[in-house]
Amino acid sequence: MLVFGGLILLGSEVMPSFENPLPPATDIGAAALLLIYAFVGFEGGVVPAGEAKKPERDMPLALLFGLGSVVVLYMLIQLVSQAAVPDLGSSSAPLLDASAALFGEIGAIILMIGVVASVTGNLSSTIFSTPRLTYALSVEKSLPKWFGEVHQKFQTPANSILFFGVFAFIGAALGSFTVLAAMTVLSRLFLFIISCAAIPVLRPRFRGEGRFILKGGYLIPVLGILACIWLMFQVSFNSIWLTALFIAIGSGFYWLGKRESGKE
Repeated sequence: MLVFGGLILLGSEVMPSFENPLPPATDIGAAALLLIYAFVGFEGGVVPAGEAKKPERDMPLALLFGLGSVVVLYMLIQLVSQAAVPDLGSSSAPLLDASAALFGEIGAIILMIGVVASVTGNLSSTIFSTPRLTYALSVEKSLPKWFGEVHQKFQTPANSILFFGVFAFIGAALGSFTVLAAMTVLSRLFLFIISCAAIPVLRPRFRGEGRFILKGGYLIPVLGILACIWLMFQVSFNSIWLTALFIAIGSGFYWLGKRESGKE
């Protein structure tokens, strides 16, 4: 509604004029880091890949199509919002201000309902999927057996859900959005680097008819690794040491899980 309503009401005014001076080049890294946060989570779509009919072909295409669609949507939202609220950078609630400028108070209320629905859906899917990752790691004996305990009545990974809920609450209560977003991106960058580095091993192994193989050979994973390393240098020191602390805690849990499995 914001995009199409803005395009109809504003018309050619949505096109940027580029009259303002360019921001300092030193701000590009910090902006890119937060921008990456807006796109993280796409990798979660491959979690149910084992239940798909042709995941080796459909999942990569879905990821590329989904990311491309989100890029276009974000660009249109940015164009409409900047045209509706010229001083958008100083706004504490930019989308609400843009919606109010275009559609009045009713528009702001509708957008707020959409935001609440979006965030609620995101949190619901996260609390549903993430504990099942720690549960799976426990079943594979990479985490202590405590994480793999299943509730007798509901047949859900109760301990993993409890751990995730407490952990998420502590992070939300003690950390600012910027720090938590930077930590989220930083921790995922490690996973992205590992995934890119695995391409030379996995690409020949899974090459075959009916499988999706991205063109470009090993150039794309190399560029991906370089981009991840560059982004790692854009985070604050607080985000670095907190992420390192969480990695150390996770490594400790991994050690305990392996120790338990070794005693069996």
